[in-house]
Amino acid sequence: MPRKSSWVKKRRSETAKAASQQKNRRKNTIFKRAAEYSLECKADILVAIRIRKTGEIYIFDSSTEGRWLRTLRRLVGGT
Repeated sequence: MPRKSSWVKKRRSETAKAASQQKNRRKNTIFKRAAEYSLECKADILVAIRIRKTGEIYIFDSSTEGRWLRTLRRLVGGT
């Protein structure tokens, strides 16, 4: 059984819907913070999230030319 971090807030409800909402909220928060950092620091940022259970991949790329995405494809074996 995976160990839960002590700093992660516990959900009030343990339903599948509550878990899904919390997961989406956290993902959106990470992407929002990455966008803010990109604007404030004038930096190109790539954030990739892969859900272990389903294999879903979410990617945030702040570079206007998609530089990071081409690099990411090479890293995972694409062309």
